[in-house]
Amino acid sequence: MWPSLLTIDLNENGVLKGLIKTKELEKKKPNERKKPIQTTNFVRTILEELLGYISNTDEYDGPLYTLCKFNKNSKVSTTQNRRAFKIHSAMLQSYFDAVMSFTKEPNKDWRDVAESRGFLTSSAIKAFLLVFATILRTERNRNIDFKENLKPLANTDFTKGAYAQYRAGYPAINGYTKDLLQEINTHTGKKYQYTPIGKIRKKLKRLLFLFSVSYHLHFAFI
Repeated sequence: MWPSLLTIDLNENGVLKGLIKTKELEKKKPNERKKPIQTTNFVRTILEELLGYISNTDEYDGPLYTLCKFNKNSKVSTTQNRRAFKIHSAMLQSYFDAVMSFTKEPNKDWRDVAESRGFLTSSAIKAFLLVFATILRTERNRNIDFKENLKPLANTDFTKGAYAQYRAGYPAINGYTKDLLQEINTHTGKKYQYTPIGKIRKKLKRLLFLFSVSYHLHFAFI
């Protein structure tokens, strides 16, 4: 439910207002432009990468959740959950405001520019979310200057140049994510590196196992 609420909020407020198709059977109104972004682009990535939902334990360990935890067993209207939702929403809004600020040109509709440069494709949106997750996981705080970090987007066009080698689907998502982070690192001097949350959990599990073995061996020889 939480990812869906965040997606609906993105569609009702901020730079992505009215651009997300939040209902599968939603009909286009007369003279209304087609909504280019599918809900699934957000919901699944927010659930898996940003909130870090663990299905077998029904728990969360993602960077957005860790930033401000909500209580999954309480109503959204509780003080804790309202605060968490406000912070999660503000971080997403701030991030996408920064992303799309680089599509704004004098005397042009930013959406026309964004669509022509591939910023609103499924692959680009998912890549943006993975970059967001990587930045949050690395910085671990709310005071992030997204606009400064994302300056390489000013010269990015997902339909031309090096990006033309990527096709739709995972090759494009992985390619966009890797290349964007590399460009951001070059610009900022940071060392952002995207790692799927599943691999992070496996590495942590292995480290905990090795620590446990070392701990027991230490006391076995005392």
